[in-house]
Amino acid sequence: MTGMTLYGQSSPTQLSTAIDYPAALALRRMAQAHGDMPEYLLAVEVGALLHYLPDLYQQTCIDTLWNTGARINEGLALTRADFSLTSPYPYVSLATLKQRQEKAARGPGAPSKKTIPHRLVPLSDNHYLNRLNSMIATLRIPLERKNRRTGRMEPARLWEVTDRTVRTWLNDAVARAAGDGVTFSVPVTPHTLRHSYAMHMLYSACR
Repeated sequence: MTGMTLYGQSSPTQLSTAIDYPAALALRRMAQAHGDMPEYLLAVEVGALLHYLPDLYQQTCIDTLWNTGARINEGLALTRADFSLTSPYPYVSLATLKQRQEKAARGPGAPSKKTIPHRLVPLSDNHYLNRLNSMIATLRIPLERKNRRTGRMEPARLWEVTDRTVRTWLNDAVARAAGDGVTFSVPVTPHTLRHSYAMHMLYSACR
């Protein structure tokens, strides 16, 4: 049993052409003046970050975090079956894997720990969709793989890596960028990308 919630974001590609960057930078400086505000990247900075990732596998993973706002464990849990890429409304179904409330704090009506709620996130960036399809086709990622421990067929994760590996990818990309004199004004982490998705969604809605 799953619960479904619908979320959306304007396409990062659309944002990169329609966004008022001086205003966006001013808003971020205001946020940075308050230490308790989330740190986030602008769309143009995410584009630069993707440029410094060395291959399609890494680029698509990071692009997925940016386009969906997924937590790192949610993104790494994704399989081909979680995506519906049919036009005109492609989307991804994300299993909400945030740690459940402590038992003492769970009130009446709270979902069972056995229940994994899902949220549907529309995918409106055609560049991202093309990259995702290209990765799946190039690497021939199957719908299912045999579990070496149990011998059973299970949905194949798109990225068979750990969250530490993804953080290493990001750190290496930042180092490559620095070698070209390109720097980022905030720390680049998977959670930064989640904040970036949320802030661009809010910025787009307010315009």
